[in-house]
Amino acid sequence: MNTCNEAQLMEPKIIEKGSRFQVTILKSSMGIQHGGAIGGAIGGIMGGTMGGTIDEMMGTLTDRQKEVLKIISNDNKLSIRIIARKLGVNISAVQEHVDKLKEKGVIERVGGTRGHWNVKLISQ
Repeated sequence: MNTCNEAQLMEPKIIEKGSRFQVTILKSSMGIQHGGAIGGAIGGIMGGTMGGTIDEMMGTLTDRQKEVLKIISNDNKLSIRIIARKLGVNISAVQEHVDKLKEKGVIERVGGTRGHWNVKLISQ
């Protein structure tokens, strides 16, 4: 928002879409004239900030948590039992990793045992 104000653009529209959000930056006459510079500045700042936050969060995960996250990212309907089988570890170990990922806000379970995982942070 600060970048839009500095660039004399209208305040961006932010729409929440579940666990994600959409930001729409509206053009103004100044934005049209200097679109490349403004778009680059806004994209650079937002991308850097968001990318930095994701990198920081990924840095707090253990290797096993990253493995669990990758498995869930590939198939968000898997149960903890199946994740444990894929990793070759016991269910309680996977439950512990899943609990940590939930605490960190990386994943959430939607719909109970017949539901799915909502991944808020995607591992590279």
